[in-house]
Amino acid sequence: MKGLVIGRTSLAKELFEKKFNDLEYSYYLNDDLDFQSKNVIFSFLRPKDDICRLYRYVRCSNLNSRLIFFCEDKSLISDFIQYDHNVKVVDQDFESFLKTDSNFLFKETEREEFIQIPIRVFLGLEKVSANLFLKLSEHKKIKVLNAGAHDLVQKIEKFIAKDCEFVYVLKKEYPTIVEELARNTEAPFFHDLEPSLKSMYTKDVFDFVYYSLHIIGLNQETFQSTNKLLNLVSSCVKDHESFEERWERLCLKRNYLSEHTLMLSYLSSAIVDEMKLPSIDANLKLVASSVFHDIALSSGKVERLIDSIHKDSFSRIERKNFENHIQEAVEFVQSINGLSSDVDTIISQHHEKEDGSGFPRGLEARHIHKLSIIFIVAHEFIQELYSGDFSIYHRNKVIAKLRHRYKDKFFLEVVDALSSYFKLSHDEADIQDLAS
Repeated sequence: MKGLVIGRTSLAKELFEKKFNDLEYSYYLNDDLDFQSKNVIFSFLRPKDDICRLYRYVRCSNLNSRLIFFCEDKSLISDFIQYDHNVKVVDQDFESFLKTDSNFLFKETEREEFIQIPIRVFLGLEKVSANLFLKLSEHKKIKVLNAGAHDLVQKIEKFIAKDCEFVYVLKKEYPTIVEELARNTEAPFFHDLEPSLKSMYTKDVFDFVYYSLHIIGLNQETFQSTNKLLNLVSSCVKDHESFEERWERLCLKRNYLSEHTLMLSYLSSAIVDEMKLPSIDANLKLVASSVFHDIALSSGKVERLIDSIHKDSFSRIERKNFENHIQEAVEFVQSINGLSSDVDTIISQHHEKEDGSGFPRGLEARHIHKLSIIFIVAHEFIQELYSGDFSIYHRNKVIAKLRHRYKDKFFLEVVDALSSYFKLSHDEADIQDLAS
């Protein structure tokens, strides 16, 4: 165990030299103190010590060590550490602490992970239920706004005025933040949607999808252009005799499938724009395929379990439904008047894989339609995001993973388009590291 003792008294040094031979001893707040890579930091406090300064000084340099304060009055620092699970305040002598609480020294440290969020998304909130941090360096974050802070917009505007683009939240608090944004603010384009499209997706689905994709870097132009295509698609099916019943069962409420179909629409459209494909109506074909590719499933639960590892958990009816849903979806889109050609091809191939291990036909890359390949990559990208979180770090990791997975030239061109759209630039070493 690597540790650090902060104190001014010879007693502190004497005690620790007796108990821990590998601990260093340093004077309180020397400029050359190195807190990095220390498992535990001990501080013997006196009433006149600047406790707040000491805590911030340590935490700016080391977010993950255990920090133990020895002081006579616990109330002196309770306000500073109420959210820090790696801090202990001790109002007893050192010998007593070792007898009663020494396990605190040796249990595994809670390592805090952070998610990067564009700062402007908070402009629509009056307050936020999580602490917000700024990045000082690759390994240092500093808290700048407390959870529940008032005048949030004014404070956020001050950071924006100083060219701050991102803030950070703890990974464990990230889902709450996204839900909060979706619940308390409105996706800026919602009023521009046609009534037929609003009847297909509820407002909370649009809001959640918008903020999730906005956080990972999808731009406003993509949202706006794709919404026009979604309006066209919805107008094609508004009078279809069986569509309403199918859709109400699957996607009318917010669930994985409703989020998934919308996200696929935006992402596949972004890829096509980035690749500048000459194909006529390529965006519209992919958006329509995104909306309808799972229309024949009996529940969103089945789509969520397509990984072969989980197929054994299917009931007999779910397995049959899953195996048949592609052909049924193809027949459905073929019955829609005014829908672009190639949509049935994309849907029929959306579970094929580059190496021929997919279904229903086991096609290899050279036999898969190029628009289908774009759809497959976008489909896998969204599913991989759901396996972790909608953050910039996880987005980069997923792109690197896909680049490492694919070998076919066009599959890789699609991944390159994703990288280019999100303005990523990784050399091969970085990609291998992320993919691992």
